[in-house]
Amino acid sequence: MEYHFFEDDEKLFHLGMFGRKEKGKIPIPPSALATKELNDLAVKIVDFINRVKPNRKQIKTMIVRSTGAGETIGGIFITDKEAFDLKDFPFENVFVYLSDPRSPASTIQETLFTPKKTSIEENLSGLSFAHGVMSFFQVNPKIFEETLKDISNFLETKDEVVDFYSGVGSIGLSIAKKVKSVVLVEENKEASDFGEFNIKENNIENATGINSLSEKLLDYIEKEKVIIFDPPRSGLHPKIIKTVLKTLPKKIIYLSCNIETQARDIEAFKDFYTPVFAKLYNFFPRTPHVESLVVLERKSL
Repeated sequence: MEYHFFEDDEKLFHLGMFGRKEKGKIPIPPSALATKELNDLAVKIVDFINRVKPNRKQIKTMIVRSTGAGETIGGIFITDKEAFDLKDFPFENVFVYLSDPRSPASTIQETLFTPKKTSIEENLSGLSFAHGVMSFFQVNPKIFEETLKDISNFLETKDEVVDFYSGVGSIGLSIAKKVKSVVLVEENKEASDFGEFNIKENNIENATGINSLSEKLLDYIEKEKVIIFDPPRSGLHPKIIKTVLKTLPKKIIYLSCNIETQARDIEAFKDFYTPVFAKLYNFFPRTPHVESLVVLERKSL
C-alpha cells in the first residue's frame, strides 16, 4: 500500500489518499484491502509522525508491504532532512528516504535511514522470493499461484524463456524448473538485485538476470523464444511491439493489470498470432481491477 499523509485542522496527521478525480487528499481508515500487519505498521508510522510533529511540507508519503506470513517492511518519504531526528527513529523495518518535493510520486533521491530489516520473503510454488520496499511483487500470492500454474501449462522442457518486466523473478523463476532456460529483464535496480539474490537462494542454475530497460534488450526477442510480458499499466513499449512483429517469437505469454493497454497491444499482433488462452484473476478484491492473462501462439505463415 502507498499512503499519503493528511493533516487536519488540529495539525494531526492521518492516513490519506487522493480522492477519485480530485486534486486534494482525504483522510481514510486503514485499508480493507491490506493485511492486519500492514495496517498496523501504517498506523504506527502515523503515530510516530504525530509525535515528532514535522511541518506538513516536510513529509510526503509512505509505502508499506506485508507477506502472507505477516512480515512487514516500509518506507517513509520526506522532502526535508530536518523533518525529524533520525537518532531516535524507533523502527527496525522502515526506511527513511529523501524525495523530490516537486513530484507527488514516491521517488528516492537519497536513503537517509536503513533499518536492520531490509527485505521480506514470500513463498510461491515452493520457492522463496525476497523483495524490498521499492520492488514490484504481486500482492495476492494465493491467486498469483493459480496464475503461475496456468502459465506453466503452456511451457515445455525445450523452451528458452525471456521474462520482460520481471520484477524480482516471481514468474520466470517459478517456471524455471520446467524449461530449458530463463532470462529475467528488469529495469528497477533494487528488484533486479533481488532477482539475482532469489536465483542464488533457490539454487536455480538455468536462470540469469539483467538490469535494463526492456526496450533496450530487443535482441532477446528471437523467433524460437517464449516471451513473457508483465508490463506496467502503460503496456508494452512501441519498440518492443515493433520487434515482436519483426521477429515473431513462437509464443507470447502476456500478463497485465490493465486490460485496455493489453488489448491494444494484442490488437497489434492479431495478424500473426492466435490467442489460445485468456483468463481473468481477481487479484484485487473489493475493487474494479482484475489481472488478465493471455497466451498467444504464432500462426503458421
